[in-house]
Amino acid sequence: MAVSLGTARPLSAELSKKIKLHTMFTEGRPGGQRLMIMQGKMARLKFDNLMLKEVQMAASDLSGASFTRGNLQGSDLFGSDFSSASLRQANLNKCDLRGCNFSMADLTSAEIRGADLRAGQILKWSRGHGNETSFSGATLDNADLSDTDLEHANLQNVSAIGSKFKDANLYAVNLSGANLKDADLSGSKLKDAVLVGADVTNANLSYSDLTNANLRNVDLSSANLEGANMDGALARSPGAALPKEIEEMIQAHGKWIATNGDEGVRADFTGKDLTSLDFSNCDLRGALLSQCDLSRANFKNCELMLTSFVASNLTEADFSEALISGTSFTDAVLTNAMFVSAKMVRAEILAPDGSKTGRSLRVGFRGAELIGTIFSNARLDGVDLTDSKQQGVNWIGAKIEECEGLA
Repeated sequence: MAVSLGTARPLSAELSKKIKLHTMFTEGRPGGQRLMIMQGKMARLKFDNLMLKEVQMAASDLSGASFTRGNLQGSDLFGSDFSSASLRQANLNKCDLRGCNFSMADLTSAEIRGADLRAGQILKWSRGHGNETSFSGATLDNADLSDTDLEHANLQNVSAIGSKFKDANLYAVNLSGANLKDADLSGSKLKDAVLVGADVTNANLSYSDLTNANLRNVDLSSANLEGANMDGALARSPGAALPKEIEEMIQAHGKWIATNGDEGVRADFTGKDLTSLDFSNCDLRGALLSQCDLSRANFKNCELMLTSFVASNLTEADFSEALISGTSFTDAVLTNAMFVSAKMVRAEILAPDGSKTGRSLRVGFRGAELIGTIFSNARLDGVDLTDSKQQGVNWIGAKIEECEGLA
């Protein structure tokens, strides 16, 4: 949801005069002069309905400004800050928007066709968001971004309902938590993109390139995937449908992950009967699966960081190729469970500001029943097996380092 910084302020007489001269320039009239402002301080100014085609406003502070129905086509806006700005129905076609910050901006029904939205290669923001073009939390409903270059852009948690990304370059973009209902992404290049927890209900992804894309916790059942390239993508298999209640919890959990807990709901399955359910390729970081019946459940290729399986029945459950860090299997029953080629490592504990603390949490099997459990070709780094019952465990090919309690 876009956030306003307050009512936009009127332009100064000097700036108004420059804009009039710029209008004359765009119309080819004598005496016209192109508007060129580098590193301008124009936060919260009102540019509504103005002809600003081909202006140069690179590296400028335009946060909270209003460009509603403004025409900025072909402008050089490289590295400018549009955070919380209003660009509703604005024309940004063919603009240089590399390295711009559109966090929490409102771009409802804006046209952004053919714009360059790649990361800026020179400017680095001083407010901690790097040099990528950021639309984090922005509103892009019904916007047209067809043929745009959004390589490495941050579109985390954007609302892009009904928007057009047709044939856009979305290589390695972050679309986690994005609302892409009814969006048209046909022919787009989404290789290495991250869409964890995104909503693609009725989205058109036909003939898109989703090679190696991260689609964990994404319900693709109503999306159009005709001709899409899914090679190497982390996505739920078509036959991995979950009960409606569980599916909804997985979707809400994906949103919870994408927003660092600001939206969505942490998945709490405590005490539930989840026998034989297929959670493969899901992102279950921080999920609560304690005291559950998860016998024969499928967790292949899941991401399980700080996940709790305390005292659960995991008989014949499959954790093959899962990424497991800081997760607790304390007192769980893991008879004949499989961890083939799984990676079990410590989870690093960070301070609230993201700095390192030097502390970590181990994967723990304290008191667990490991009878006939298969760890072949798995990596176990710092795993705690203290007081676990180990009988007939298969360790063939496993790489074991600094583990405690190994029988």
